Amino acid sequence: MLIDIQEKMAEGKTVGYEKWAKKYNRKEAARTVILLKEKGLDNYDDLVAYTENLSSRFSELSDSIKVAEKRMIEVQALQKHIKNYHDTRQIYVEYRKSGYSKKFFEEHRQEITLHQAAKKAFDELQVSKLPSRQSLYEEFHRLAVQKKQDYAEYRQVRKEREELVKQLEEQGHEVIDTVLDISENKSPIYYLSKSLELLDKADAVVFMKGWQDARGCRIEYTTAVEYGKFVREE
Repeated sequence: MLIDIQEKMAEGKTVGYEKWAKKYNRKEAARTVILLKEKGLDNYDDLVAYTENLSSRFSELSDSIKVAEKRMIEVQALQKHIKNYHDTRQIYVEYRKSGYSKKFFEEHRQEITLHQAAKKAFDELQVSKLPSRQSLYEEFHRLAVQKKQDYAEYRQVRKEREELVKQLEEQGHEVIDTVLDISENKSPIYYLSKSLELLDKADAVVFMKGWQDARGCRIEYTTAVEYGKFVREE
């Protein structure tokens, strides 16, 4: 962060301190210029916009990872239920033929319970036609590869964003980070509540392109507007 030399001198700092502070400010300014050149940016406003774009990409990757993880859990559950369904199908057919006999049920309780649980899971997942085990295996593998790639970019974007946020803070801005750590694996409402806590501390809020497509962002936008925050849309 740049030093306000006039303010410090008014507080009674020495001429020696003034010389040191000027040298320090020149170094900090040079660091910002070097950073701008490294990123191919022309000015400070471009740096702000670039940081905002990184934040947007970070959120996109976070959402993509969450979607992949959710679907991978569903695929694993489907694989288990499809196996159980096929393994117990004949027993359940005989159970139906018995007129749903209580005696038959007690003799084959485990198989019938597994079969019913599988059918219930298919209904909850809205599966009208059972996919093959091979197709599920391939889908799971594809999701795992995509998740790994997203995580790699996720970590890189986060690192780069943190560096740029540091530069903004050194220019005298306080950046409130609403990008939360998804590795905690909490519920969407938990992350929304944390984001609203941070929103309360902000003087201005920037909503990046595509924010209307995210339910949490729509709630944040309404909250910011209703409570008089300065809102900027990209």
